[in-house]
Amino acid sequence: MNQPNDPPTPREVSQPGASCPVLASHRDSGPMQNREADGKPARADPAERLRAVLDAAVDGILTIEETGRIESVNAAAARIFGYGVDELPGQNVSVLMPSPFREEHDGYLESYLATGEAKIIGVGRDVEGLRKDGTTFPMNLAVGEVRLPARRLFTGIVRDLTVQRAAEDAVAERDRQIRFMVEHLPAGAVYADRRTGAVLCNAAVERMTGRSRAELSTLDAWFSLLHGRAADAVQRSYEFDVGPDEMQVRTEEIVHADGSPRTVETARYRYDHHEVWFVRDVTEERRAAEAVRRERDFSRVLLDTTQACVTVVGPDAHIVRCNAAAERLRGERPGALNGRSWGDAFARGRGGPAASVLGGGRVEAALCSMTTRSGEHREMLWWGGLLGEAGPQGGAAVLIGSDVTELRRAQDRALRSERLAAIGETVAGLAHEGRNALQRARAGLDVVALDVPENRLPTLGKVAAALTDLTRLYEEVREYAAPVRLETGPLDLREVWRRAWRSAVEGENAVDSVRLEDGGAAGVSLVGDRLRLEQVFRNLFENAIAVSPPGGAVKVDTESSADSVAVRVTDEGPGLTEEQRTRAFEAFFTTKQRGAGLGLAISSRLSEAHGGALHAGRAPGGGAAFTLTLPLPASD
Repeated sequence: MNQPNDPPTPREVSQPGASCPVLASHRDSGPMQNREADGKPARADPAERLRAVLDAAVDGILTIEETGRIESVNAAAARIFGYGVDELPGQNVSVLMPSPFREEHDGYLESYLATGEAKIIGVGRDVEGLRKDGTTFPMNLAVGEVRLPARRLFTGIVRDLTVQRAAEDAVAERDRQIRFMVEHLPAGAVYADRRTGAVLCNAAVERMTGRSRAELSTLDAWFSLLHGRAADAVQRSYEFDVGPDEMQVRTEEIVHADGSPRTVETARYRYDHHEVWFVRDVTEERRAAEAVRRERDFSRVLLDTTQACVTVVGPDAHIVRCNAAAERLRGERPGALNGRSWGDAFARGRGGPAASVLGGGRVEAALCSMTTRSGEHREMLWWGGLLGEAGPQGGAAVLIGSDVTELRRAQDRALRSERLAAIGETVAGLAHEGRNALQRARAGLDVVALDVPENRLPTLGKVAAALTDLTRLYEEVREYAAPVRLETGPLDLREVWRRAWRSAVEGENAVDSVRLEDGGAAGVSLVGDRLRLEQVFRNLFENAIAVSPPGGAVKVDTESSADSVAVRVTDEGPGLTEEQRTRAFEAFFTTKQRGAGLGLAISSRLSEAHGGALHAGRAPGGGAAFTLTLPLPASD
């Protein structure tokens, strides 16, 4: 028995065959005394205090006899296994174990008591527990042994791992999902530990490099195997490329295990000593881009150098894009045609080939007339088709045109040559007899004039004028039909047209009525036939004088390039109609009451014989403009 002054001890509970006190269930304890006799607060019974501590523990605590019978449990143990606190004491601890451990437990206990060979005592391990409702759950069990003077007790400390295992399983599942996702990414994924140099990579990296994960398990191996001789330089660059908490993207060349070069794009992100890389093989992408670039360059060079006009028009038949040849032909500055109606630019305001193509058809060798910005008439052949599939608003079309103006002129010249050949044969047959007949007629007229009364002389003058006109016509036809022969030499072009002007105004008696405004450049020297070029200018001046109003001006100006000079003669007359501009150089086409209509035709032939050309157009003020273009001698 305790002495009156001894500190309180846990209440002894008699146990069969035991002389040692053990903790009893709190339900076996009497009510706690709250006050001492003197009125002061009573000191708590140590057994009650210990029971309160045990019941406040988070882990379950059980005491078990040598027979396997449960002696006591705390509140946490009862709660973990789903029992009331009073239900477990006295039952065999195997009720808390699922099969087959339940059936084997007593044998384990008897073996230990007989041999003293401990297997689980003093060791914590994860096992399965069995709740009252028959469900199992994961728990951590730590078994201890308490040796008393007359007997032994075993203590079990139980921790419910259900929540922990659920969290671990969730983490494991997320980890499995992440691993699955990373492993099956189409791009390469790499983790690098800069502190240890370790590298982990996914299957895409293995396919991309031809190397196994084991081969690429370190940073040193990564750079040496994939960069060959450049490994040191690339690795040094890598060390400085990526800053903390920033993404660095770079494109680099690597060497595949089969020795072939590959281009990869690597995006690196660094946090502390960790790095994550995403690696993408862009070899084929780069090859495709290079092929596209070459095709684009080829197309650009082709468009820039071809002499054909290439135009792209939108569904509204307005120009989206055109090449330099189209702009040069039109006489436009770069980009000036974009947004313009195709018909206005190349078909004189009509839809023409563009309308046909956008209507769903194709155009092949469609002849279309156009007028340049300077008023020059050009003949074009067009080919066209749709670009891709037509959308809801229609499709775009490409039209490629070839300037056939010179070809058609050459065809006209060939046709004229055929006609001239026939005329030439006729003229050659008539030349001798015709000239003699005209000479005899003039001689006879001179004889008759001696005997004719003076009042009849005007009539003879008309006959003489008719003979002169007939002789002149004969000479023009003969000159037009005969081959052009030039006697070339160096000349000053300005002096040539000035001589032609003096000759023209004297012949037309227009010295006082029409003036020459000479704005041409001085000192233009070239090689040509002086008399033939003077003949060309005289014809242009005579035509200009004939249509100029009294007091009007005929203007001459020049424009030179590296290899040619253009002389433009303009007047202040009514100008030329479209038909007159088109047919100005046809033989026998004339708007004059006098003349055979061969002057401009002969002038055009003489210009071509000099390697140049003669064009008809419209003067800025509304009159006619004729431009003679002649080649300049090559500079040494």
